[in-house]
Amino acid sequence: MDNTVIDNAATPSASTHKILQIVYIIYLLSLLFPFLAIVGVVFTYVFRNDAAGYLESHAQYLIRSFWIGLLYFIIAGLLCFILIGFILLFVLGVWWIIRMASGLRALLSKKPIQRPLTWWLI
Repeated sequence: MDNTVIDNAATPSASTHKILQIVYIIYLLSLLFPFLAIVGVVFTYVFRNDAAGYLESHAQYLIRSFWIGLLYFIIAGLLCFILIGFILLFVLGVWWIIRMASGLRALLSKKPIQRPLTWWLI
């Protein structure tokens, strides 16, 4: 009998990969339906412990993107009273699209996010 132990913890699972791919798409759709961002971050928190290998950086990136985006959104919303907030909301939307598209591209290429803690793009 073979007593070899297989460590599946470091092997990224296809189901977690698919879930994170769906979260990227949900985040992009949240530009039209903002409540979807909450759904996306909840999914990411639930499946974060299943993320192994390159998927760990994507889970961290998605969670940080939500919180950073929320902070930027609140600041821009408050600044709408002096009209500059509308410009900042537009910039925030562009930032969000670029951040999610580049993250999704890296996920589909099965590459980790190089700097998942960044506040900027990728």
